[in-house]
Amino acid sequence: MDSRVSIFPQPQHSFSDIHVNVVGLLPTSRGNHYLFSVIDRSTRWFETIPMQPAMSASHTLSLLSGRMARFGIPEHITSDMDTTFTSQLWTSLANVHGITLHQTTAYNPAAKGMVKSFYYTHLASLMSRGNESNWFTQLSWFILGL
Repeated sequence: MDSRVSIFPQPQHSFSDIHVNVVGLLPTSRGNHYLFSVIDRSTRWFETIPMQPAMSASHTLSLLSGRMARFGIPEHITSDMDTTFTSQLWTSLANVHGITLHQTTAYNPAAKGMVKSFYYTHLASLMSRGNESNWFTQLSWFILGL
């Protein structure tokens, strides 16, 4: 990976360039503690998928494959350097499908600003309900609202 500062080129078509992130630790809701967040750079289409604590890279790939079945295989995936996104399995998926992986540096919120801004808005909406342990049942309504 190149250590230079780079500029993300404008995506050529919808759903070709996505940002992914695993966010949490959230209050437990139906066994879930994390959200797998995906956002498309060109359309700003945002999805969050609940995750349980022990989910590995293979589980995250399963979650992403559902998105790829609906929107196609992306050309570029940008993520942080979480172990999920640096695993051999994740890299193999990218190689098999011709996906270019981009990883941001640690503690660089500007590189993940798109995902983080939606995440913080989403999280604030979920937590504003007052019943933190019930966020799982409200998730789809908040995504619709965003």
